[in-house]
Amino acid sequence: MEALIYAGHGSRTESGNSQFISFVKEMMMTIDVPLQGYGFLEGARPSILEAISMLVSQGATSITIMPILLLTGAHANQDIPGEIFKAQKIYPRILFYYGKPFGCDEMIIEILHDRLSVHDYKNKKFKSVLLVSHGSYDKNALSQFEEIAQKLRYNQPFDVLTCYLNMSTPTFSDELENVLKQTYEEVYVIPYLLFSGGFTVEIENITESFQKQFPGKKIFTCEPIGFDVKLKKLFTKRIQEVQPLIQN
Repeated sequence: MEALIYAGHGSRTESGNSQFISFVKEMMMTIDVPLQGYGFLEGARPSILEAISMLVSQGATSITIMPILLLTGAHANQDIPGEIFKAQKIYPRILFYYGKPFGCDEMIIEILHDRLSVHDYKNKKFKSVLLVSHGSYDKNALSQFEEIAQKLRYNQPFDVLTCYLNMSTPTFSDELENVLKQTYEEVYVIPYLLFSGGFTVEIENITESFQKQFPGKKIFTCEPIGFDVKLKKLFTKRIQEVQPLIQN
């Protein structure tokens, strides 16, 4: 019997995990797979291995694990596959399949434009957009983030810059200050995050602080990527791309 697991990183906040579970439950009603569950890498239960064990006990003979991650980094390439490899040793007769994170896709670019469209971002003023990611030590994730910025920038009346909250440079604070010291009249900040929570509050606090320091500039904080309707369509697309995960 086929089974599907939605694999998340796990949030530091209860609200972040609740947003993830809400997304999963909505997707479960639209995805035609007999057995479905979810698991987390850290910070919440059940773990991915616990979710696999639960579905095996319910009769699963093949399990597809879908990473609910924005970028293809260490969590997608190493951490989640590591959990699946553990499960393969425990359940050698189960077939395991693995999907891709949301990554760089035109639907992601559409979501970013939707976040900007709430504001009058097509006015004639000289403006920039700051994409703010959590950050990563993984070069694949960073290069993918830059690719997304380039696609968003293409043929648009604004510049697009990338920055990070942790682990990577430039930091959001440094890049926001750098942009505000230039001739941009307006700055649009887009939290490149799935959840609204601690990180979005941090972004808002930093933005408010700099707005006071630069009263002549306008800083607009957009909604995060979140679990957008278009993201649900992209998830369905990613399911169609799954491949067997074979341990070396």
